[in-house]
Amino acid sequence: MQLSEPMVFVIEKTRIAEMVKDPKQEVLLNWLLGFATLNTNMLHIVVPDDREGPEDSWVEKLKNSEASVYSDIRRVRKAEGMAVFGFSNSAGDSDGEFLGRLRSKSVSGKVICVDVADGNGFVLAVLLGRKVKELPKVHGFHRDTTDRYRFELCTAIQTFYDSYVVINAAA
Repeated sequence: MQLSEPMVFVIEKTRIAEMVKDPKQEVLLNWLLGFATLNTNMLHIVVPDDREGPEDSWVEKLKNSEASVYSDIRRVRKAEGMAVFGFSNSAGDSDGEFLGRLRSKSVSGKVICVDVADGNGFVLAVLLGRKVKELPKVHGFHRDTTDRYRFELCTAIQTFYDSYVVINAAA
């Protein structure tokens, strides 16, 4: 599964730390790690609060992979018009608070807010690209509230893991 156009994913270290505590969400974080590794220079991951507080083991794993990881979005936004997706949890956050925190870390411009409450936000952004904006919003974050893309999500995740196993076995 390869991206056809470059994207930027922005997720705070504090959000990653919360996701790692939930086994389902940790699986999807690991999906993101593998996907980002296979899409180096196409998927740019920004962790704007990476330099704050203690090190996070999952973020360290991400930085030690082949993925394109940054703590400052200004190092990424080379290509004008690149889609920027911001990920947070609608259950404990609002898009206004989230975007305010991102602006304080020099992340500005048009950020498409995507919900990761169910862990599927990363895959939705990859599958739909900018069309994720057509999904309903929960507290300002786009989310597939009707499970319209449930089959596509499951297929994309399974296909990726099947391909990843084949690649690892061949290596």
